Amino acid sequence: MAALNLNANLPVYIQWPDDAALTLIQRRRAYQPLFTTTRLHNQNQLWRGIARDIRNNHIFRPTRKQCREKWNALKSGYENLERLINRNPEGYPTRTPTLHDERFHQELSDEFWRVKRWIVGHTSIESAGALAPDPPTTTESAGALVLDLLTTESAGALVLDLPTTESVGALTDVIDFLFFILLF
Repeated sequence: MAALNLNANLPVYIQWPDDAALTLIQRRRAYQPLFTTTRLHNQNQLWRGIARDIRNNHIFRPTRKQCREKWNALKSGYENLERLINRNPEGYPTRTPTLHDERFHQELSDEFWRVKRWIVGHTSIESAGALAPDPPTTTESAGALVLDLLTTESAGALVLDLPTTESVGALTDVIDFLFFILLF
């Protein structure tokens, strides 16, 4: 007779080493353009890539699901600590911050994940049909690359301060990203 596994549905909690958690944040930041243009149900491959990057650089061996769960915990912890720092003006429930909430608060303070979708020129990357956006423009005097984007609140513009000599490299990165999306 087979034995029953009573622990089968219990969650498994793992302790993330600080260096692996920092790599998770850094890789999630690097993958941000892909997360903004990939449908939620298709993001497993992105998480798989992040998990692979962590496994390649650390002894720690997380799965894609563990990476996604840790990322959500880090975001939640950041938002909780922000509420505590700002004396919780909205009155949301708060909890005692964890060590990772405190250690990685500064690393998350730019809230890079809040961008919903990149818009280059006036054509959405998620638009149907062929993608023929206006190329991003540079401002020579300011040495800035300007990308129009749509945030969760409203349409706006993101200005990335880049030295003029690096603007060509940034433009190349954007173009490479667009080609990757088309092939993905």
